[in-house]
Amino acid sequence: MRDLNWVESKLGDDALNRLHRKLSGGKANQNGYEFELFNCIAEIVSVASAYDTSLESDDGEVADHPNAVRMTQGCLAFVDDIMIETPDRLRFIQVKSTSCLTWDAKLFEDFQNQYDWLMAYGKKFELVLVTISEGVRNNLISGRSKYTFDKAIIISRNPDETEWVEKIKSLVTGVPSLRNARLLHGQLTLAWMESNREEFMGETLSRAKEKTRGMIKAFQKTPVFLQEIIGEIKNLDNDVLTLSADGLSIMYHIQNEEDEIQGVISIENWCAAERELINNPPQTAIALITQIAEGLKNL
Repeated sequence: MRDLNWVESKLGDDALNRLHRKLSGGKANQNGYEFELFNCIAEIVSVASAYDTSLESDDGEVADHPNAVRMTQGCLAFVDDIMIETPDRLRFIQVKSTSCLTWDAKLFEDFQNQYDWLMAYGKKFELVLVTISEGVRNNLISGRSKYTFDKAIIISRNPDETEWVEKIKSLVTGVPSLRNARLLHGQLTLAWMESNREEFMGETLSRAKEKTRGMIKAFQKTPVFLQEIIGEIKNLDNDVLTLSADGLSIMYHIQNEEDEIQGVISIENWCAAERELINNPPQTAIALITQIAEGLKNL
């Protein structure tokens, strides 16, 4: 979506100059940048959480895998803060941290120009405006003016809101505490900042997993053989509460009358693991964990 000739011919020189100015960056604003960075992490968490939740759903619909969703922070666009590319649509996000936000001529023009440009591009898209609070969002929706852009999706995000905290807790492989959620948020932020601000979300999640030594779920597809083994164990072993895998590790939480254990086992050599598990398939969750912890660590 880099056809600047279309912008110049259809939207004019002023729009083209505006596009270049936005790409070079606006006024320095620490609060604004921190809120934008928070929203980048929130997008990653939302995609990962939606995919993870969809695996447990009975409706058969699986959300986009994080390895199939690409995010760019700061893009060549009129709505330019964050761009999300999924297999079926584009999502352009403008982030505003001010508590006095209104639809003005400049904001309306940016959204209208982006809308016209995307309509010519011919792919499904969404234009999103993110506000700092629900109050600001409600004011934008109710405060009608001649500059209101009706086609925008307006949402609010706050680092302290319950929904956000619960989503990030759902990605913790250990105890889903508030402390662990904050730690995970920090490590995800570092992982994203180590990128070039443009990559698939699965790459960021993978780096965060390394930083936290397995504290976060990694979103790689679980090998079919392992899915089958876990499925068979869950059908036979009454002790199993939670047993899952993400393509890099196995997460477990097992409880019986005598004991309770939980943890994460990382596996570097999945090919060797597959051979071992096929040759000696475990019958219980504890047998699987023991086999991997003791038998596969030397592979």
